[in-house]
Amino acid sequence: MKPGKIGWMLVVASVLMAGCRASEIDEDTCAQNTDCATGQQCNKATGQCVAVSPQDRNPLCTTSEDCLPSELCHPTAKVCVQTCRASADCPDTAKVCDVVSVTDSTKVCHCATDTLCNQGRQKADLVCSNLDRVCTPRCVSNADCGTGRTCDTASGQCAQAQVEPRNLRCQQDTDCLKLELCHPTAQVCVQTCESSIDCPDAAKRCDLLSATDTRRVCKCSTTELCNIDRDTPDLLCSSEYSVCMPKCTADTDCPTGQRCDATTRQCKPEASNDTGKPCTGEGQSTCAYGTHFCSSAQCTPLPAPTCENYAKFTGKGGLGTTGRILYNARVVSAATDTAACGATTFKRVKIALSAYSNVPFPSTKDALSGLFLVKVDGTVWNGSMQVLSSSDYVVSGTSRERAEITVSLCADPSSTNLSTGFYFTNGNFLCFQANY
Repeated sequence: MKPGKIGWMLVVASVLMAGCRASEIDEDTCAQNTDCATGQQCNKATGQCVAVSPQDRNPLCTTSEDCLPSELCHPTAKVCVQTCRASADCPDTAKVCDVVSVTDSTKVCHCATDTLCNQGRQKADLVCSNLDRVCTPRCVSNADCGTGRTCDTASGQCAQAQVEPRNLRCQQDTDCLKLELCHPTAQVCVQTCESSIDCPDAAKRCDLLSATDTRRVCKCSTTELCNIDRDTPDLLCSSEYSVCMPKCTADTDCPTGQRCDATTRQCKPEASNDTGKPCTGEGQSTCAYGTHFCSSAQCTPLPAPTCENYAKFTGKGGLGTTGRILYNARVVSAATDTAACGATTFKRVKIALSAYSNVPFPSTKDALSGLFLVKVDGTVWNGSMQVLSSSDYVVSGTSRERAEITVSLCADPSSTNLSTGFYFTNGNFLCFQANY
């Protein structure tokens, strides 16, 4: 054979041999676990696929590419977890097939105990996460946990980090989160909503911002709920606005035009602004809505509730200054009426309530709603049901802005007085000692 031809064949042979070696190397090299065969995982330090067993596999991951083909990287625990359709697809170490979270419907295998997580492992270095219910390596420092989590070194569990209580105070909407607005008078950030489903547990009622503002916000019902998940109970449910507000200790803690009530620690509109101002007629007239009424040609503060009915009433979060306002009460009559009251408490006491509203009162008593009676023990009755006849409901004013509402209460025949309390939803609380 000629030398030239031999040289050419050696070149071809060397190329073929080199190509074959390259192919063999490609089968063993990897960038992530999915590049490797079953029973192997990628050693990223060497770029080689290596055999792996339950005794020495580290489940930590950054993305699902770090996991086996049948696994995913858990979004918060950052460990590889087995995907599943049913519990039968899961290993004995994590036997419950369930969704990743309430917002992620992907199903994965969840664990039950630390012991099962470490089944088959030479070293018991895993725990069943209290937060995510998947097997995770024991943590020894905060660096071993994800964002917003801290390490409980005693248990090896990653726990949710405590967040500094948020200050709700604001001046404008841009001071609040995306789905919030700055309450124009309370000056706190409140959640906007379309229905109660949009609202947090702290303030679960979706309602109009006020009688004159149709934007809908989440309103609270109790101070206890306002402080749910807060280490320090520094909020209260405002009786003026039905929104969660910081407690005040001085007038400087309140928005302009409001004062701090030292007893309730609530910021309230300054009652003195309209006091004594001339007015005509009765009811609201030209007086400040929700805080004053016109009496003897002067704007007069609404009577403060001091009765036991109010003290024991637990629904103060449903009060305010934007609903229908009660400003007066009087006894109409007290007489025996077994037809209306029965044979036991047969004295029928009729009490006339005077109210004003910036929304027209309904034309008939049957359409009246939102009026409540509070008994001396704090229990609440439907006050509208105590209006027994059409003549007990009289509406007046060009815009039906005033109403005289007579309620009938049944009392013991020997009684001479009743302690009563009344309110409209989002309105004031009126105490009345009925003597007869």
